[in-house]
Amino acid sequence: MFTLATLPEQAFVAAEETRAELRAKESELLLLIYRQMRSLVGPHPDLDDLVQTALEQVLLAKFEGRSRLSTFTHSICFRVWMKHLRSLYRWRSVFSFQADEEPRHSVETRTPLSEVEAEERLRHFYRVIERISPKRRAVVLLHDISGEDIPTIAQIVGTSEATVRTRLRDGRKRLKELLEGDVYYGRVREDELASKEGKTS
Repeated sequence: MFTLATLPEQAFVAAEETRAELRAKESELLLLIYRQMRSLVGPHPDLDDLVQTALEQVLLAKFEGRSRLSTFTHSICFRVWMKHLRSLYRWRSVFSFQADEEPRHSVETRTPLSEVEAEERLRHFYRVIERISPKRRAVVLLHDISGEDIPTIAQIVGTSEATVRTRLRDGRKRLKELLEGDVYYGRVREDELASKEGKTS
């Protein structure tokens, strides 16, 4: 697990009292960045590295208080994630899970409300949503998963509110199409309907 102590020395160029404040809020800041980054990337194998990078940049950046701290950290998480995506695209990796990282459990042993099933759904959801363009995907995740409003998202991604609304509309439309045509979610819906019918019969 990384802490502020693992960061490079240049992260501590701020005044002594500022460093003390950061250390006092270390757990709170780390949790905030982790939660924000995970909402963007899902259960990704590089999640901890992305959080580490975002934390370093938060500490090195100058927060002037023009927005909420959470908006400031969210915007840094977004930039780190986009840079990571561009790097992966250059190497033709396209931000995907490897086959050996798939959950290993049989369909017969899973239960609808189990933690394994919840994790499987989450992983599959992020695999599906990765097929949406990164900018639209980010807006959908920020709005529908993180619960941010349109003006805040506009600050985070650095664009106009009108553009955010367009990306949200188009991203939701594309996600709906992908989920409706997805074999896994089709099976999940059939299981849930069968379960409901069993309870009412």
